[in-house]
Amino acid sequence: MQLPHLASTRTRRVLCAWTLLLAACATHKPQRTSVMVRAEADPGTPLPGVSVLLDGRALGTSDARGALPLALDGQLGEAIRLDVSCPNGHRLASSALRVVLRPVEGRDGRPPEYKVSCPPARRWMVVAVRAKNAVNVPLRYLDHIIGRTDRDGIAHGLVALMPGERAKFVLDTSAPEHRYLRPQSPVLQLSAPDRDEVLMLEQPFVLDAPRRTAPRGPELPIHF
Repeated sequence: MQLPHLASTRTRRVLCAWTLLLAACATHKPQRTSVMVRAEADPGTPLPGVSVLLDGRALGTSDARGALPLALDGQLGEAIRLDVSCPNGHRLASSALRVVLRPVEGRDGRPPEYKVSCPPARRWMVVAVRAKNAVNVPLRYLDHIIGRTDRDGIAHGLVALMPGERAKFVLDTSAPEHRYLRPQSPVLQLSAPDRDEVLMLEQPFVLDAPRRTAPRGPELPIHF
């Protein structure tokens, strides 16, 4: 009479299988995890208006402090790809944001933080030119006068350039009062860095004025 024993053994096995299955299902149940995204224009400069998207769906936009708290569903340890959209006038410095879901750690209970960089699309450059022997010579950029040399031959101009952009500046000597300056209307070039900067350029001039000769006096008659 071992049938009841066999039945109970099978029952236990079935119950154990269901228990393991339910445990596995519970283990793979998605969990909601908090993360914090911080958007910056430059290191230490918060940027509002940065949008974060998941599969094309907007999850939120950074506030005035550049902060955007998010609640993401998934398994702990899972990596989630988030797309980032920068506001007008800014560009994305890195690829899509990769977030790994982790439990909140630490005594303060703060969620893991991820930084997003959206630097300005254009940088402000103060162009300072030192041009020896040049007084009141226009400094031109894109055919616009952005400055003039003073009595010491120094001119300043402010321009907005894209990082890496090659810019050309002209010291315009086309006016008649500058006709003796050499070289004539030289072109100065620079490559814009990825930061707001003061850039120094130097262009010496020489004066090539014609020599003045002493006026000749009246010719005296020659007597023989």
